[in-house]
Formats: sequence, C-alpha cells, structure tokens
Amino acid sequence: MLKVTEWKERKRLRTGEAAAVSKAMAVLTSDDARDTFSSSQKSQNAFFLQEEEAVSCHRARAVSKLRETAAKHNDMRLAALAVLTQQSAKGHFDAIVESIDKMVSDLQAEYEEDLKTKETCEADRMSNTKIAKQNAQNMDDQTALIARKQAEIDTKQKEVEDIVAHVKELKLQMEEAQINRRKEKVEYANAKADDEAASALVQKSMDVLAKFYTDEALAFVQVRSMASVQQQKPGEAPPPPPSTFSQPYGGATGESNGIQSIMGMIRDDIAKDIRTATEEEDKAISDFNTFNSETETMISSLESEKTSLEGEIGAAEGDITAAKTTRDNKKNVLDDTLNVLKSIAPGCDFMAVNFELRKANRESEIDGLYEAKASLQGGSFKFLQKSDGC
Repeated sequence: MLKVTEWKERKRLRTGEAAAVSKAMAVLTSDDARDTFSSSQKSQNAFFLQEEEAVSCHRARAVSKLRETAAKHNDMRLAALAVLTQQSAKGHFDAIVESIDKMVSDLQAEYEEDLKTKETCEADRMSNTKIAKQNAQNMDDQTALIARKQAEIDTKQKEVEDIVAHVKELKLQMEEAQINRRKEKVEYANAKADDEAASALVQKSMDVLAKFYTDEALAFVQVRSMASVQQQKPGEAPPPPPSTFSQPYGGATGESNGIQSIMGMIRDDIAKDIRTATEEEDKAISDFNTFNSETETMISSLESEKTSLEGEIGAAEGDITAAKTTRDNKKNVLDDTLNVLKSIAPGCDFMAVNFELRKANRESEIDGLYEAKASLQGGSFKFLQKSDGC
C-alpha cells in the first residue's frame, strides 16, 4: 500500500515537473528570447568569436542528441537540458555535464526504484496470495468440521430421544407393575381372609358336633364308629343303621362321622388353598421386586448413557462455536488480504507490464546523455560521423 502511494506521488511530481519544463522551454524558445540571446551574442567581445566557432560544433551535436532523445522518449527534462546546453556560455559546459551526470544518476535511481517496486510487488502478491489460499483452505476445513460435528450432534440427539422414550416406557411398565402388585396384594388379602373365615366356620361347626357327642357320652361310640369307618375300604358303603330301636340311641354316628370327616377335608383344603395362595403371593412379591430392581438398574444405565451423550453433544456444540469463530477470523484475514491485493493491483500491474519497456527507455536515455556528454567533451560517436557541416 505504501508503494502505491509513493508511486502516485512520484507520478504527480513528474507530471508537474514536465509541465514546468515545457513552460520553461516555451519561454526560452520564444521569439523574444531568441532576439534577446541574439543581441547578447552580438554584444560579446570579438575575442570570443573564434572560441565559439571552436565549440559550437560540439554543442550543436550535443543539443541535437539531447533533442532527439527527448523527442523519442517524450522526456521534458532532456528537452530542457537541450535548451540549457544551447544557451550555455561558450565553452563552459561544466554545469551542463554536471546536469547530465545528475540526470543519468536520477535515471539509474529510477530504474532501481522500479526494480525494487517490481520485486516488492511480486513478493507482496506471492505472500498475500499464499495467505489468501491458506485462509480460504482453513475456512473450508472449519466448514467441513462444522458439518461433521453437526451430523454427530444430530445422531447423538436421536440416540438421546430414543433413550428418553425407552426410559419413559420402562417407567410406565413399572407403574403398571406396581398397580398390578397392589391389586394382587388386595386380592390375596381378601381371598386369605375369606378362606380363614371359612376355615374358622368349618372348625366351629366341627367343635359344635364334637361338644355334643362329648356332652352326651357318645364319644366312644363315635370313636368306635370312626374306627369302623376307618377300616372301611374306599368306595364301600357305610354299615347300615340298626334295624330296631332295641339298643339305646347312640346318635347318628355314621352321618356325624361322615360330616366330621368331610368338614375336616374341607378345612384341610382351605388351609392348603391358603398355603398355595401365600406361596404364589410370595413368588409374586419376589418377581415384582426382581422386575423393579432390574428395571431401575436399566433406567439408571440409560440415564448415565444419556448424560454421557449430552456431554458429547455439548462438546460438539463447543467445537462448532470455536470453528465458526475461527472461520470468521480467517474470513476477516482473507478479506483484508484480498483488499491488499486489490489495492496494489493497479501499480503492480502497471509495473509488471511496463517494467521492461521503461528499462529499455531509460537505457536509451542514458545512452543519449552519455553521447551528449561525450560530444560536449570532444568525444566521437557514430552519430557524429554524419555530415553536419562541423
């Protein structure tokens, strides 16, 4: 950017210089100026006429070469120097030669400056282009990273959603199991109470019959009858009742014994049902507790996995935020770099296109100046070999 500013300033100064030199030439080459210089020359001492003739040829050749070079390269400095050479005091060309040396030095310095500008432009363009490529690539890398992390987040969020749904289903199953367990517990308690009540009624009935036989001293008969009943084979009919009432009434021992036996079996069946129901209740409680424990363990594992996934999602989101920040920073650097390349483009393009031409023109100008200098100092060049009347 600094080189562009310097180049514009040099261009402005040289344009102003060229305009001033043109104006000076117009003044020096006007009719009034020629008359003035002519009158001045006529007023010189006749002693210098001979010297003028001796040096006029060298001066004319120098002036001719300076004008020719100035016209070829449109260089106002050379044109002004030609005018100064033409109007210089007879035989005193030291100032002109010094001006020529100064102009050669300036042209060489301008060449060095052009070369430096060209090399600086090439280096700046190369370095800034490299920076632009690196930042553009880094932006692409960050964009790819963001896409990968976003895909990772989407996948893990889907896993989290599945876990949440699974945990919800397991909790519903636990609630249903708890409801069923409470229902089964109530049913078991009610059934047990009913069975115990029924067993108590049966026992009470048996106690009533037993008390009657005891109170009526029929216990022996009952026992004896029970013994005969016990000796009876399964499937056989009980012994017939007495045919007459000749014997004392011993009570309906057969029927009573059968009722007592049946009631005992009923009581035993009720007790068996209670034991079976209790065993089933205990097993149901054990199964329920096992189901609860396993389900809670599974839920805990799923919740832990969910927490881990959420941590990974948070880390990925952090990576995306960092990548976006990095990408924005790289974009700012890229924009600044492109702006630098854009700002130096006019001056650098001009120098890249015109460097060799400007170099050749300066070399030609320097050759012309050296030839003019040699002419003023009495040297000989090819252009002096022309028939010019000197």
